[in-house]
Parts: sequence; structure tokens; C-alpha cells
Amino acid sequence: MKKRVLITLILMTAILLPYASAGFFDFFNKDKVKLSQEAETNVSVTVGNAVPVIISVQQVTRGPSVGFVDLLAGTTANVYFNFSVRDDNGAADLNDASARAVFNKSAVLNSATGCVRVLEAGNVRTYQCAVVMNYYSEMGIWSVNVSIRDNSGNSAANIANTFSVQALKDISIAPLSISFPTVVPSSVTPVLSSANTTVTNKGNWEVPLNGQITIIAYDLRGAITPSEIIPAANFRASGVGTVCTTGTVLANGTSLIINNIALSRGAAGNTEDVAYCLTSVPLISSQTYSTQGGGSKNWKISI
Repeated sequence: MKKRVLITLILMTAILLPYASAGFFDFFNKDKVKLSQEAETNVSVTVGNAVPVIISVQQVTRGPSVGFVDLLAGTTANVYFNFSVRDDNGAADLNDASARAVFNKSAVLNSATGCVRVLEAGNVRTYQCAVVMNYYSEMGIWSVNVSIRDNSGNSAANIANTFSVQALKDISIAPLSISFPTVVPSSVTPVLSSANTTVTNKGNWEVPLNGQITIIAYDLRGAITPSEIIPAANFRASGVGTVCTTGTVLANGTSLIINNIALSRGAAGNTEDVAYCLTSVPLISSQTYSTQGGGSKNWKISI
């Protein structure tokens, strides 16, 4: 009987021991963190606004030569050229109203009257600008500055291009005739002309900075007797000053520099007066002597 009970206890112990052991060791491991082989995390990327880029600027040209600008005498000239801009946010992100062009030389700025969009292809827009140049704009190298903004206020600019303004020589004179008071034969008393000739500079060529004003005079011939003359050498010409003593002595059919002339460029201060003096009169008959006499020619003032 005792042997049977002992066997029964041994069997029960063998059956229950694994469960009892598991529970026993779990008691000591109840605070252990459960291990994991994966975890999730949030990822984000912010794409900012792309800055516009000026990808090309057309060579500024007005006239037959590329890169050179010919001005218009006495007035203004519109100079047209294009530039292209890329915006990787899309062409619609470009602010058309901000497109601008400026020509600059010696701190003188000529700004575009307007740059208008003329073409769009993908992310690129092309603008045409018209910049007004005055007839007195300084000759030489000018820089080109183009710029534009996008709708976020980011800007792009290009100042790498240049062009050359050509020399413009152009003048007008008033009055168109030169007259003297009545003189007598054999007079050696100098006589000033009744009026000076006002020379107006309608270009950008300055005197004496860039060159001189010259005059070609011709002998005055008698209206009745063309063989009688007042020689061109009896006249002097000069800017304001003592023309009868320091003026240029003229010569028949010869181009000579007029003394004491300073002719500036600009919208104002661009005039100079030329005075004339008849220093003596030959022993000739009484009649009118002029460049309209037979074989004579009108005097010519040149810049």
C-alpha cells in the first residue's frame, strides 16, 4: 500500500514540476523589458522656394554692328533687347512686373521704360526691354543690368554684359547767314559781324574733349563785278572773346580750327557762339560782296 502511494507521488511530481519551475523563475523575471526587432519613425522633407536664374541676356545692339548702339541726333532712341529667366517652381512663379533693365556708365543710369514677357517655354520666360538713350549719352562702354523677382520676393540679376555707344557728331547753327554792317573801301578798322552764329550740339561729341569745330571760308565776290573780292583771309572767327585779335585767321577753301570753342553735350549747356571779325577792306568798288557771287561757295562749319 505504501509503495503504491509513493509511486503515485513520484508521478504527480514529475507531471507538475515543469509548471511549478516556470512559475518560480517567472517570479524573478517579471520586470524584464520585452525585446523588439523593429520600430517606426516619422520622416519629413521641406522643399523651399527655388530662386530664379537669368540664363541668357541678348547682346545689346542698335544699328548695323552687334554690340554697338547708334544714337539719334537731337532726340531719343529706344534700344531693344531680350533676356530669359528660369524658375524651377514654374514660370508662373515669376513676377513679370518686376522685370527690369538698366544701362549704366559713369553713374549715369538709363532705365527701361518697361520689360514685357514675349515668350514662355516650360519653366523659362523671355522678356523684351526697351531702354531710352538720349542723343547726348556718353560714348564708350556701358554696362547692362537686368533683374527680376519671383512671387516670394527672391531675385535674380545679371550684370555681366556690356555694349558700346558710338560717337555721334551732329550740330545745327542759327542764324543761317552771317552779315556785317556797311563798310567803306580801304578801311582798316575791324568790324564785328551783326550777329554771332550759335552752334548747338545735337550729339555726344564734345569740343575740345573729343575734337574741334572747324570752318571753311571762301572769298566773297561782288554781286555786280564777281572779279572783285573780299578775301577770306580778311576775316577772323572765334568763340566768345577778342575775335578781332585772337580769332582764327581764315583762308579761302581751307578747313581751320576755330579758336576758343567749348561745346558740351547734354540737354542744356550744349551751345556755343562763334563770332566773326572783318579786319580790313580792300580798295574795291561799292557793291554787295557775298558767297552768292559767281564761283564762290557758302562757308561751312563742321564738328
